[in-house]
Amino acid sequence: MKKVIKIIVDSTFIILLVAAALLVILRAFGIKAYAVKTASMSPACPIGTMIFVESSSIDQLNEGDIIVFKKGTLFVTHRIYSISDNKVKTKGDNNNTPDSFELSEDEIVGKVLVYFYYIGYVYIFGETIYGKITIVATFVFLALISSYLDKNEQREDETDLHSYRGDCFEENKK
Repeated sequence: MKKVIKIIVDSTFIILLVAAALLVILRAFGIKAYAVKTASMSPACPIGTMIFVESSSIDQLNEGDIIVFKKGTLFVTHRIYSISDNKVKTKGDNNNTPDSFELSEDEIVGKVLVYFYYIGYVYIFGETIYGKITIVATFVFLALISSYLDKNEQREDETDLHSYRGDCFEENKK
């Protein structure tokens, strides 16, 4: 049972480290991760969808592409409704009408490459102070459990070795 727990703990720890490393590597290649926080793009990208975005110029975009743009301090995910005169008009799939504004190139963050449902909830939670504390506490907890199980396993191996040696000594005495 302890070995099963050890495997689960170590696997979880490795998965979390790989996920964190993957986000860092993707960012190094210019791909940014965002989480959808509103229902304006449902059903294509509902709340909690994790999206990966690559920086794109207007020339690389087409009508129907899903993009992320910055409006004030907000990052918004919408679909391109039209492109004309180097201006982009967008519309959320769940909205009745296109947005009332046009976007210039400097407002466009990039084109959505791929998205995954529900994973964005973890990202959204991780942006909060409670999320950051939980993430750090989880890593510490997993490291402590793994270390404890390693030491416990090492003690059991030493105990087995001592009892094995004891049996040999008993045979030699006869």
